[in-house]
Amino acid sequence: MATANSADTGNTSALRDVLSAHGVRATAPRLRILDLIRSSPETFTAERICDQVPEVGRATVYRTLRLLQDSGAICKVVMPNGEMAYSASETRQDNAHHHHAVCTECGSVRPFSERSIERAINAINALADLGKVVGHRIEVYDVCQNCA
Repeated sequence: MATANSADTGNTSALRDVLSAHGVRATAPRLRILDLIRSSPETFTAERICDQVPEVGRATVYRTLRLLQDSGAICKVVMPNGEMAYSASETRQDNAHHHHAVCTECGSVRPFSERSIERAINAINALADLGKVVGHRIEVYDVCQNCA
């Protein structure tokens, strides 16, 4: 049975694997960013990471977050106030396309998949007067069961 520490180490290791798979060195500043992500609450912002590691350049923070986002290790989420935040994708081991439900009370982010949404996007893509749809993002704002 995994302890919290071994699970944390596994998550950091998985994030390190993302860097390695993209040919990016696991430098001390990047490892510091990974540790902050691992220990972050459910969502975090790039600004928060920058504030917590002032010794790491902003460009390194943003490049590392972009790399993790592109790899599917983290997701970008638009919060109810319009702020861009990130959420670890550990709940979606299959790295499948998904959307997010965001609680307007506590800010929790829950991933969900719905085939009817994907069918609707495909139908939009079939419209003659539109170009090819190459991506989409959907956030649903709600009050989660814990806050209701």
